Amino acid sequence: MPMDKDLISLLYVGDKGSDDLSALFSKANGFAAHFSSSAREGSRKAVNKLPDIILIDDPGTRVVNPSAILPAKDNINAFGNIQFRFQPAFFLMVEKFPEFDMRMKLHDLGYDEFLVLPMSEKELHYKSRIFLEKKNLEQKQISRELKLQKAFHYLDQFKKELKATKKQLVQEKNSLNNALKQKRKILQTMKKISGFNIL
Repeated sequence: MPMDKDLISLLYVGDKGSDDLSALFSKANGFAAHFSSSAREGSRKAVNKLPDIILIDDPGTRVVNPSAILPAKDNINAFGNIQFRFQPAFFLMVEKFPEFDMRMKLHDLGYDEFLVLPMSEKELHYKSRIFLEKKNLEQKQISRELKLQKAFHYLDQFKKELKATKKQLVQEKNSLNNALKQKRKILQTMKKISGFNIL
């Protein structure tokens, strides 16, 4: 069985129906699954669970035609106010792979991929991994950017400290020069008074 950190976090939005889905989305198959009966309920779970994949299975959108666009939009809009650090992938269950025009409309709404019934654990696993690899790349990129920001912060701090040190050295140099000038004046005055050369 995979380690928990290796599991694909999945939120299934739809009618669970039977225990078949629990078996399909089991840890043994590589999933950490959560279930909700509606997109509204699913959006509340998504805030806490932060899923990698949100799989929407709505009878009103299984047959992809113009009448399916509105419910498909409503389902995905339910998640619109959630501020995900890493955006999950939205999968849509369909009875038949959509035609190009319909796919583009659904992609524009925010759907990333389509799963054709009957559901295949292998297909879901394969398509999920593609998006997880993308997510990992995004995480690495953010990590690199944070390290660069930290490095630039230290560099700026070093420059400020160097500038302050340089200013302090200039002040000390000026003070030393002034002290030497003052000493020469004193020696010259003493020389005039005494009539002797004072080294």
